[in-house]
Amino acid sequence: MKALLGILVFLTTLTVFADENKQANATPELILKKIQQYKADPTTKEALDTLSFIVSFAVASDDVTVIVDPEFLPWKLGSLDEDLETRYVGAFVAGDIEYQLIHKDNKNNPQAGVKLLLYTYKKLREKNMIKIDKAFENCIKLVQQDKKCK
Repeated sequence: MKALLGILVFLTTLTVFADENKQANATPELILKKIQQYKADPTTKEALDTLSFIVSFAVASDDVTVIVDPEFLPWKLGSLDEDLETRYVGAFVAGDIEYQLIHKDNKNNPQAGVKLLLYTYKKLREKNMIKIDKAFENCIKLVQQDKKCK
């Protein structure tokens, strides 16, 4: 089933990523490899390019289903810097599809998306690329308790 990216604000962000030709030959195995590359250092420009490839796969693929539900996000969509929001939403999508591809389960898994989003936040914080965000810090605590961010 094609990825369901159901938030109009997100669709605007997604246009940064939406070159489906980039992933024309992408296989689930290649996407999993790209996700590992992203996780190695999600703070770089190259990591953002990798997210572009991954999100393009999600948009075009019948192998995954992604629904970006604001209920799971630690911020209000449209309230962050566009580049940062793009990185976070891309990380959410990558985490969600990673779980689906590993488990061969084509069901939206927003908790997996949130975990990679928070991993990205932590790595950006470690390099002092962003300021501490109370909502993200609270979300980290809630996820550690197997709860939703909000």
